[in-house]
Amino acid sequence: MTRNRPTFLSLNRLEKKDISLAIFAFAQFWQGLTAADKNTRKHDTARIVIGGGYDPRVKDNLDTLDELVSLTKCLTIGTAPSRARNTV
Repeated sequence: MTRNRPTFLSLNRLEKKDISLAIFAFAQFWQGLTAADKNTRKHDTARIVIGGGYDPRVKDNLDTLDELVSLTKCLTIGTAPSRARNTV
């Protein structure tokens, strides 16, 4: 991890929690950064990491992920989310 990089972390079972709350909180932070913050690249390096029990075989998980990706695009909080593969 990079030092001084604002990071929001949410670890949950994907379909069991309202992860959109974490995304909304991150969006408020990201959109509230000042010009001074943007000059220090905090705006470019801020990130949200969402991890937890995701199984691509479960329709609920796929639907929830699609909703969360759509939300991040709608809130215009940066580039499209990247998806890491399951490691377990």
